[in-house]
Amino acid sequence: LTISNFNPVIQSSGHPVIIGSGTFSVVYLYKHKITEKEYAIKHMLKSKVKESCGNLDAVYKEVKIQSKIKHNNITQLYSINETEDDFKLVLEYSKDGKLFKIINKVGVTEDQAFHFFIQTVNAVYFLHENNLIHRDIKPENLLLNKDENYNIKLCDFGWCSEVEIGNRK
Repeated sequence: LTISNFNPVIQSSGHPVIIGSGTFSVVYLYKHKITEKEYAIKHMLKSKVKESCGNLDAVYKEVKIQSKIKHNNITQLYSINETEDDFKLVLEYSKDGKLFKIINKVGVTEDQAFHFFIQTVNAVYFLHENNLIHRDIKPENLLLNKDENYNIKLCDFGWCSEVEIGNRK
């Protein structure tokens, strides 16, 4: 999936739809030109990454880690486009947003909380089985898909680390 196969979703104001932002990234909603399936595209300016992190190693690490992860409760990275000025990561889109917003807006029942907890633990267990530690698990990094019986998707692997077997503390 290359960037040229997508069009940004545009608001009535004429601006692209922003679905999230971070220290040095903005996540936009895009649609595939042929299938019209929605995707999240994380846009990172290299100048902002370097300003925040000193170099681009954190982005390369995030991409390396997330590109080898395939799990039902982890946001899928489909492709990356790197230019001289920026990175664009094509990611699975979770249309119902962050668990954090759901908790604050309408709350969750005990049964829903249990369902979300089990799915989150499954994602974390998978990462640990593959010698990865997420290091930033919080409701803001848990996305929801209502269509799929409220499935949790763990996202944002910027703080994720690979660990050597036997060196985990």
